[in-house]
Amino acid sequence: MITLNIRIAVLFLIFSTTVAGAPAAPARFIENSRLLQAASAGDLAGVRRALANGADVNATSEVGDHALNLAADAGATIVCQALVNAGADINAMGSSDRNALMAAAERGRTDLVSMLLLHKARVTCLTSLGETPLLLAARAGCAACVVSLINAGSDIGAADKFGQTPLAAAIGAWPRGASLSAFAQLASRMNINLADRQGRTPLMLAAYNERPDLLTVLLAHAANLAARDPAGRSALLFAAQGTSGSSADSRETSAMLYAATIDRKLDGPCALSLAAASGNVGAIQGLMTEGLSVNTPSAANLDGLLIRATSGSDLAKADSPAGMTPIMVAAARGQLASILELIRDHANAGARDTRGRTAIMYAARGGHVECAKRLIAYGVDVDAADLDGLRALMHAAATVKDASAGPAIVQALLAAGADRTAHDARGRTAGQIARDAGNMAVADALEGGK
Repeated sequence: MITLNIRIAVLFLIFSTTVAGAPAAPARFIENSRLLQAASAGDLAGVRRALANGADVNATSEVGDHALNLAADAGATIVCQALVNAGADINAMGSSDRNALMAAAERGRTDLVSMLLLHKARVTCLTSLGETPLLLAARAGCAACVVSLINAGSDIGAADKFGQTPLAAAIGAWPRGASLSAFAQLASRMNINLADRQGRTPLMLAAYNERPDLLTVLLAHAANLAARDPAGRSALLFAAQGTSGSSADSRETSAMLYAATIDRKLDGPCALSLAAASGNVGAIQGLMTEGLSVNTPSAANLDGLLIRATSGSDLAKADSPAGMTPIMVAAARGQLASILELIRDHANAGARDTRGRTAIMYAARGGHVECAKRLIAYGVDVDAADLDGLRALMHAAATVKDASAGPAIVQALLAAGADRTAHDARGRTAGQIARDAGNMAVADALEGGK
């Protein structure tokens, strides 16, 4: 078999083809290249001209793309129709690990999907990652494509190599305000509580994406509210950490799940603390509207969730956040928006955890200047001491290494009346603690104001 390469100046397209094991005539090479070029450009006249001049409808480029693959990538339905009518291999895979139907589904080309299905394109074909055309359409959020593929006999429960089903894929992509009938078809024809490889059910994913519209459908089809992922998170706890950016959706999602959940006493307080740690003001508001107490600490058996949720903060380094209220968690994480919302809900900023620490101490330890200032303005006791005799000023001295944040915290606390001469249980002042910790900027700020 002899392989010839022809470069077309316009697209620099390289391809090869043979006919019945014998070298194709040079003229046919040229027509094949013109066919591939025209298909890629969506040029119907050019495709017809190349075919009329003897081009092979199934000629491939060097990387393996057929004219139909190229036309489908371009979304050129009429060109695809002409190629199929001319005998193109409708199921041929291209260099992108997609055939024409997959490319159309992935791009949400409803008319092209319908045309290919009409010509019996296979719905069972898979990418190297195990993705079906239905999964690709669901991931693209194309409701019309989803319906067409379901009606053509697609396996609704078929998951890819990562365990993602079409239902799970749809959750992150379904357009807000779009018809839910196709989504409901996905939900009604498979195991709705099937978890992916990370242990997340469709209900959890919808909660995290803050989609009350999709949650309504899932709950109507008996989604399991009590299911938990390997970290112990229920759908309500996923909602608390959601990131849709819409306060209205956050509020509705959290309120809906809290009202429906069975483990309210367990999950409610933890959800509020997770929302505070994540800065999810909408979730805080939704939980408050359902009557959750703003000052309730999370259950001890969910403390690990708070530690993971506040990675990088003082809370993450603690042995346990036992007894921490939502405003303490927000202060430790530096979430000013959460603090402001919790204050509006009359949070007790002077409440103590099991170590005797208060919100201002956590803000001071984390070097969260604006959070500390807002708590001070709220009237917290800046000289309250924890069980080790440490006050907010001392916490800042011990932990804040930042040369800007450290002195700023100290100045805010001193201006509010913090006592620089007070001693902890070991007889140390804040200045001594700062020097022992190597926080010279804080030490200088403490001594410079004498």
